[in-house]
This record gives sequence, structure tokens and C-alpha cells, in this order.
Amino acid sequence: MQTNLNLDRFISRYVTKRPKSLLTDDFLKYNTELNKRINGKKVLVIGGAGAGTIGSSYIKAMLKFKIAKLVVVDINENGLTELVRDLRSSEGYNIPNDFFELGT
Repeated sequence: MQTNLNLDRFISRYVTKRPKSLLTDDFLKYNTELNKRINGKKVLVIGGAGAGTIGSSYIKAMLKFKIAKLVVVDINENGLTELVRDLRSSEGYNIPNDFFELGT
């Protein structure tokens, strides 16, 4: 039996025990500046394929902006596949058109 888990809700309820991130106010305060500096940029993430890692969290944070290109490099091929699968099934991310093109 598969259970749908809302990771953000789980973390806020059982891990941080806070209803919102400590960074929420800063993100709101500096939203205009962050958009100006990040939108339209190319992003390279090395080691971003591990589930629940800093790299994959960074990728998801970057995909809330309108980046021009995202390149993810990792030695974990299965992790890369899972990352792509996760992003394809998620909503709320601005995924660049060529992100899912794979090269050899």
C-alpha cells in the first residue's frame, strides 16, 4: 500500500516543529533582488541527484525561478533518473524546456 506523503508538512510537524521556514520572511523581503539575480541564468549542480540531499533541495529551490538552463551532474545514474521522475510529477517548478534531454 502506497501512502502519499507531503514532505513539507511532515518536516514542519515532526522535524522543525515550526509552521514555516525560518527563511520565509527573508525570501519574501528579497524576492525582487533574487529574481533579478537568478532569472535567465544557467545553473550547474554537481552531486544533485541524491533524494533528500542538499543538491536536490537546491535544484528545487532554483526551479522556483525562471532559470535559462539547468545542468545536473552526479555519479548516481539511478539518482538522476529518480530526480527527473520526481520533477516531472511535481507542480510549481519552472523547468527549462531542454532539461529532460539526455546526452551520452
